[in-house]
Amino acid sequence: MKKASLIPTKATMLPNLRLEITFNNGEKKSLSIYDENMVAGPIANTWIGSKVEINKDGSIQVNDTLFSLEYVLENTTTEI
Repeated sequence: MKKASLIPTKATMLPNLRLEITFNNGEKKSLSIYDENMVAGPIANTWIGSKVEINKDGSIQVNDTLFSLEYVLENTTTEI
């Protein structure tokens, strides 16, 4: 399966500002959403009560922060 055809089907917030993402091929990967510039921002306080949505274009919205599909594909790892 080409990387471009991978689409997130499920995203779950994990501790330490990470998402567990399941893709349409059944593969699960992790995405760290930590950025040192965000520590003082609203996403630093997310985990319990976070709103996580997968958009039709494959991008992932965590509260008010949008992660493009390209970003998700380039930055996910198999380490969960």
